[in-house]
Parts: sequence; C-alpha cells; structure tokens
Amino acid sequence: MPGYATVPLQQEAINVAACQMMSVNTDPANPEAGKSANLEHMLEFCDLASGFGGPKQLVVFPEFGLTGYNTFWTREEWLRIAIHVPGPEIDRLAKRAKELNCHIAFQAHTQEKDWPGHFIPCSLLISPTDGLIHTHWKAYKDFPGMGLEYGTTTHAVLDKFVKKYGYEKVWPVARTPIGNIGTYVCSEGFAPETARALAFNGAEVLCRSIAGGGRSLGAGKMGLQFRADCAASSCWGIYANRCTIRGVGSMGGGSSMIVDPNGQVVAEAIDAGEQIVAGTIPISAHRKTHFVPNIPTEIYQIVLEQHPGQFPPNLYADCLPKDYDDAHAWSLKHKRDDRPMNFTPVDRGEWDAIRKKAG
Repeated sequence: MPGYATVPLQQEAINVAACQMMSVNTDPANPEAGKSANLEHMLEFCDLASGFGGPKQLVVFPEFGLTGYNTFWTREEWLRIAIHVPGPEIDRLAKRAKELNCHIAFQAHTQEKDWPGHFIPCSLLISPTDGLIHTHWKAYKDFPGMGLEYGTTTHAVLDKFVKKYGYEKVWPVARTPIGNIGTYVCSEGFAPETARALAFNGAEVLCRSIAGGGRSLGAGKMGLQFRADCAASSCWGIYANRCTIRGVGSMGGGSSMIVDPNGQVVAEAIDAGEQIVAGTIPISAHRKTHFVPNIPTEIYQIVLEQHPGQFPPNLYADCLPKDYDDAHAWSLKHKRDDRPMNFTPVDRGEWDAIRKKAG
C-alpha cells in the first residue's frame, strides 16, 4: 500500500499527451461562435493525440483553451463567455473521452448555479466512464484584481467555500484507474506550496495548464518551476502551454513538456507552435516507490504564520468588481502592508497594441 488513498490501476503504464494548442478569443457579443470553434479544435486535438503514437489515457490542454482571454473583459462579458457546469461543452468533451477511452484535463472559466454572478477559473478532469469527475477552483491569483483576469478564486471566497465544500476541496486530487491526478492553473504554480499540497493529498501525476511563460521568459522560469514541483514531490508531470499563433512558432508560449519525478524533461515541444508532446508514465512502478512528502511541517508552519499574504482572503465574498480596473482598486484598498509588489498593472493601451500586433 502506498500510504494514501487510491483505486486499483487498470494498467501498468499510461500514455499521456500535452496538447500545445492555440485558442481564438471569443467575442463577448457573440460568444458561442468562438467557444464552438475552440471546442472543435480541442476535439480535433484529442483525435490527433490518440493517433500520435497510439491511444492516450490522458491528454492535457492549456489555459483559456475554450474561450481565449482579454484582460479587459468586464464581469458582464465574462458571464456571457464563461462555460456552465454542467453544460454543453462538458457534454461534448465527455462524449469524446468515452469514444477515445481517454481522460481529458483542461482549464476553463466556469459558472455554477450555487455561485450567481461569479466566473470561476477552474481546472477540470473528464473521465471516459463517468464524465466530469474533478473540478479544482484556482486556489488563488498571484495578485488579486490584477493580471489577465479577476475571476473568483478559492482564496477570494475562502470562508464560504470551506463552509460549503469542506477544506479538503481546496486541494482536491482525482483518484482514477490511471493514477491519482492533481490539477492546477498558471499562477497557482508560482508558489511551490501548490504542488506540495496536492502531493500531500496523494497526487502521483501533476497537470498544470498555463498560457504563456514558455520560451519568451529566457530560461523559461515557469517551466523550471514545474520541473521543481515534480522533483520536490516525486511526481510525474504534464505541463500544457498554449502557442501564440496557430501552426506557427512564436516568441510566446511553448515549452509544453512531460516531466519525470526527478524533474527531468522526458519530452518537450520543439518550438512554440501547435503540436502534441507525448510520453509514457510507468504508473504502476511509480506507485510502488512513491510516497506522500515527509517533512517536519511544524518548523515551516511557524514561519508561514508569521508572514501572511499581502491580501486577505474573502475579498469577493460580498463584493464582485465589475471590471479589471474596479478589481484592481478594490484589491489595493485592502492591501495589508506597504511591501512592494513585483507586478506592474497592465496598461490598457499597451495591451491592445500587443494583441493587435500578434493578430
């Protein structure tokens, strides 16, 4: 027994793929057209991955795969764009998962009936037998109210979330016949504690969906972070990044990869264009030697308690900012201290110019 909860494995090894896909930005005035085009492209990638070196048991997609993104979409626009859970996109992906006998991991901004007015960045996992089996709300954003979106994270409604679902749902792990799978999104991985929390809860395979942070950052800081996550917690990892221009290499995105428990890259994208990165995880052998991290948590807990985050939890419990600027101002109003932030707010004019240049 590995010392953590599992279900029996269905095979000795699993074939996996990171789908380095480009999505188009949806038009808030006609969101279904863009989402439909992106969904069809995802389904095409599922088919291609299945035919690329044989059937796959797990395929992982980048962040914003179904919707694209725009920093300055308003909440009203996001609520027209974000998918519903359950909803038609989930149904289509579940059907394809069943047809291919494959698990599908992806990121999406979602809407749920129990959270009216919220749009929620999530990582999700679909099973070939049971449909949607796993939803992990993005636990936190690196800087609340800033960056590429201001959706509702777990931290933003922490007390209500825990009261409703229990703390175990903050860092959920899917226990499947192909292994224990933990999922997370983009800036969650800026802190090594994210992967470690999933590993403590029994994750054997880590899936990180991201948009950007590939070769455009020189040495690829985010990719290095992911490799460190896998090495520190002895997990296999699948890192799925987007590309910037469909079918063409570019300066942004890229570096999708499969990583072993020593942090070594066993397969990686050849450039930042659209492609499939495939590998095999010896999940049965891995489980025999894998263990939950064993560290003296008490000595770290004291330090963490002495250094609370710059922003308190529950910022969106009773206030839902109407747009990026509103979210930015609301967060700064509640900033706990005067420590400088290593983040520059996005300038609307510069962002529009960048997106126009990129096409």
